[in-house]
Amino acid sequence: MKGHKRAFDLVIAASMLVATSPVLLVALLAVKASSPGPALFSQIRVGQGGVLFRCHKLRTM
Repeated sequence: MKGHKRAFDLVIAASMLVATSPVLLVALLAVKASSPGPALFSQIRVGQGGVLFRCHKLRTM
């Protein structure tokens, strides 16, 4: 049963990424056109159990 949940989560996440990618692309281009520097940046965050992971973010502020 646990494997089915993981597969379901991956399918939903991939579907949402495909569905939102046009909006993210427009936002990325708008950020890039409106200010100098990279449109994306990354940070190290602390996840569950104290595990560090890299988080990529759109620079919108």
